[in-house]
Amino acid sequence: MLLLFNNDVLPEREFLPPLLEHLSDPATFAASPVVGAWLDDGRLVRPDLPSERPFTTLLAPGGAGLFDRAKFDALGGFDPIFRPFYGEDVDLSFRAWRRGWRVVLDPRSVVYHREATTIRRFYDRLFVERAMWRSFILFAWKNYHDWGLLGRALLALPKHFAEDALVCGGPIVSVAALLALLRMPGALKRRLAERLRARRGDREAARMIERCPLPWVNWER
Repeated sequence: MLLLFNNDVLPEREFLPPLLEHLSDPATFAASPVVGAWLDDGRLVRPDLPSERPFTTLLAPGGAGLFDRAKFDALGGFDPIFRPFYGEDVDLSFRAWRRGWRVVLDPRSVVYHREATTIRRFYDRLFVERAMWRSFILFAWKNYHDWGLLGRALLALPKHFAEDALVCGGPIVSVAALLALLRMPGALKRRLAERLRARRGDREAARMIERCPLPWVNWER
């Protein structure tokens, strides 16, 4: 087993035992706690989840997740194409799910995340937002095998380019797309390797996202 934990995450007591229960199932790739908000004023806020019982989700957060080490290694761990940050845990969980494994979210396990505490200390806003958009774009190029979904992601880019000046106040998405383009050869190489191992398709993933919330949805601040 492999427990990953960021330095800006605060766990509740006994957050680990519920997660350990799920790793005994050979179909489970990872177990995720509920990720609440650790606000700047010190308040701890739990997200509003639809169930108090464990359920399947699509993402195990890299900053607070318990992983099956053998499966983690079989996937090659976090893909360095997303460095320095953002998107690597989404990519890893998506690839695990596509290979037929699952992620379990257990509401009995709760942690609180103080968002971007470390990142904000070393990087300015433009760098962070460009990195986020670059990861969104790379994820689509690398992981969408369905041409309809990939085409929809590509067709949305011109709209986002236009919003750069009107909404963002600077070239964010356009610069992010150029940064992603520099990494496209690596993304396409990995795309082919994952396609050969895939057991599930993109459309099924889209339905999964609609049905199953992620660990930090619906924060009531």
